[in-house]
Amino acid sequence: MQNKQFFLATLLLLLCGCNNNTIQNEKLPEQKKTKLEQLSQFYKPILFDTLDVYTSTEEESNSFKFKGIKLDSLNAHYLNDQTFWMEGVFACYRFSINDTLVALITRVPSYYVSSAVSIFIFNSRADSVIGSQKLADVFGDAGDGSQYSTCVMKQNNQLVTCSYGWASYDHRAGDDPKDTLVDYWHNYSITRFNQNQFDTLSTDSATIVKQHKQIIKRLVSYSYK
Repeated sequence: MQNKQFFLATLLLLLCGCNNNTIQNEKLPEQKKTKLEQLSQFYKPILFDTLDVYTSTEEESNSFKFKGIKLDSLNAHYLNDQTFWMEGVFACYRFSINDTLVALITRVPSYYVSSAVSIFIFNSRADSVIGSQKLADVFGDAGDGSQYSTCVMKQNNQLVTCSYGWASYDHRAGDDPKDTLVDYWHNYSITRFNQNQFDTLSTDSATIVKQHKQIIKRLVSYSYK
């Protein structure tokens, strides 16, 4: 009887050991990545106090700072759900604004090609984009032309932008080829990201140029490259 009991106890221990080993060897299911985690792997982390964002007519050149890494349609969908928009989206840089907000600088489609550079503000708790703003772009068609550049600044865990843009129209593209007049327009703006949107703080060109002289000087130089 004792031998039989010993045999049963030993068998029970072996079975328990086998079950434990089976449990240990089973792979636990991988935790699904959040949208932000999925996107972040494509964006290069960057640290700065001020960052100049500009574009180029040679947007696919390896020397272009905002060429980026192309996102597939699924990842592009996390930023914007417009179907036509998804084929030319490129991840560039990411940085934290505060403990909750992460900014993703992304090259996106414009009128003809992916020449625009935008910033998307991702709320890590909501795991979704809560705001966006175009930072740079270039356009030319017949007599029309325009270009836009922005300096991004981090101030006390807030995001502030200073932008400069120009547009022009060459009258020779119209009905009278003898009309050689070229019209130019210039615009300036200061914005701040507040909660879930970019608020315009100023469009007063004289004040902006006076207070941000060096920034505007740089942006003008980018705009005419």
